[in-house]
Amino acid sequence: MWIQLTIALLIVCLGIIAFLRFNFTIATVRGSSMYPTLKEGDRLLSLNLLPRLWLHKGQIAIGNIKHLESLSSPDLFADIDTISELDLTFESLSGSELENLPIEPEYSKFIKRIIGLPGDTICIPLSSLHEFMQTALRSRCNADGNLVWTVPENHCFVRGDGLISMDSLTVGPIPLSAITGIAVLKLPRHSDVDSVQQLKGVCNEA
Repeated sequence: MWIQLTIALLIVCLGIIAFLRFNFTIATVRGSSMYPTLKEGDRLLSLNLLPRLWLHKGQIAIGNIKHLESLSSPDLFADIDTISELDLTFESLSGSELENLPIEPEYSKFIKRIIGLPGDTICIPLSSLHEFMQTALRSRCNADGNLVWTVPENHCFVRGDGLISMDSLTVGPIPLSAITGIAVLKLPRHSDVDSVQQLKGVCNEA
C-alpha cells in the first residue's frame, strides 16, 4: 500500500516537474521599448504552453524577433530591442538558485503588449507618437493623419510601451505563430536579489 502510494506520488511529481520544465521560461528585458512598464534587466516568467489560447488585449507577450526583422523595412531602426530567454525549470525559482540565473548572450525574443486581435481595427494618430516615429511613419498615414490597420485572421497587433519601439507600428500585424509565450509574473531583478543578500550578510555580522 505505502509502496504503491510512494510510486504514485513520485510519478505525479515527475509529471509536474516535466510540465513546468517545458512550459515555463525566464526572460530578461533588454532595451527600453517597454519603458516605463519594464526596464533593462527586469525579468519575467513566461508561460509557453499554447500561448495563443490565452492572449487578450493589454497582455504582455513574448515572441520571436525574427518575425519582426523579416517584416521590417531595412535601416528603419539602428537598434532592435530584444530579450534573452533562459530555458530553465520552474523549480529553479525557489531557493538560492534564483539569485544566480545565467544570462544568455543571444537575444532572439521580443517583449511587446498586445493591443489588437483578429478582426480589430487599430487607429493611431500620427501626432500622438514620438517625433522620431512620426518621421519614420509619416508616409504611411492616411489623409486624416492616422495610421490604420485591420488585424487579419491569425494575426495580432503588438506595441511597446516606450516612445520608440520596433513593433506593429513599423511592421504591421504579426502572425500569432510569432508569439512564443505570455508574461505571467515579474520576478525580482538580479540587483534586487543581490541587495537582499547583502542586507542579510550585514544583519548576520551584526
